Amino acid sequence: AVMRERLAERGTLTGSTLIFSNETEKDIIHREEFEQMAGLKTVFVVTDDKTPGPGVIAGKIDKDFLSQHIDPKRGKAYICGPEPMIDDVRKALLDLGVGESRIVTEDLD
Repeated sequence: AVMRERLAERGTLTGSTLIFSNETEKDIIHREEFEQMAGLKTVFVVTDDKTPGPGVIAGKIDKDFLSQHIDPKRGKAYICGPEPMIDDVRKALLDLGVGESRIVTEDLD
């Protein structure tokens, strides 16, 4: 939904980054579709697979990870997932200097 809104507002996804975390590489849904979206940078992360294939990072989305992939001074951060993950990512974003008003959450529960 966020990507459709960005397309409707600006006509492009340029400048948008999708950081998508899953347990394993096979759990990544719509990967090819996301990778083919013009202007969208994709960062796929897996938490339970220590040796993923090309284009996938093994690890966890934390403050250190986010500091390498976002510019805390521009854009909005949209977080979707289980509540503990949302809380952890929100705290990491705030610690990096992303303003509270620029953090939007969507709970899957």
